Amino acid sequence: MKKYVLTVLAVAILLYTYSFQAYACEYDNNPQNKSHSSKDAAGYFASEFNKFAPVPVLDLESEPTIWFYTAHEQGWIVKLDAKDAKLGALILGYDKSGALWIGMVRGISDGIITFGMFDANGQEVKISVDPNTLQHEYRLIGYIWPQRVNDKVQEISMDKASEAWQNKEALFIDVRAVDKYKQGHIPGAISIPLTELKSRLKEIPKKQMVLLICKSGQGSSQANIILQSYGFTNTESITGGMLGWRGVIEK
Repeated sequence: MKKYVLTVLAVAILLYTYSFQAYACEYDNNPQNKSHSSKDAAGYFASEFNKFAPVPVLDLESEPTIWFYTAHEQGWIVKLDAKDAKLGALILGYDKSGALWIGMVRGISDGIITFGMFDANGQEVKISVDPNTLQHEYRLIGYIWPQRVNDKVQEISMDKASEAWQNKEALFIDVRAVDKYKQGHIPGAISIPLTELKSRLKEIPKKQMVLLICKSGQGSSQANIILQSYGFTNTESITGGMLGWRGVIEK
């Protein structure tokens, strides 16, 4: 059954790939997109995607059509359903004129997906929609997750994380943006935003328990995968993030 599903997925992706070629050409010729080419958008979002991915996966010079197919070939997770949005995922779709658009998932909250895409002036704008609208009105093609099939996220429950904090058994790292950290954080937790993680690896010990936390658990899961790709085996993502932390402490 698993082999059958993978085969169907591969065929679907291949069919989309052939379709993309036409859409990519039409995108550059669309009057609404004269301020930038699909390669400009492609380069921008490929660079953004590689910030989230454990190791660079997208060639900034290649067409998005190639990303979507080769990502699957190389073991990266490809999803076709709008409900499968993941923070930092590359998102592809096409408009009613057949023009390919490229974006990135910037947020997920209460069933609403927020993604960034280029406007007619070549600037990234954020759009928030429900999965049904994304699937049909924005004609979603699919996602490339910043994660590979064999990547595993080591997670720790909120209760166990709270116990480790109370017993001072772990180093807590908050991977949210600095302004969010300043608004409130776990006492003793240090701030290393997800975007700075790769450049601050030397600040993270490899022999001590390290617990990662973000707002809801998605950013810390991605941080955990990144650290694993650099040889860390002592890190865990706290399920529920800061949204669930206060409730555990107040029990």
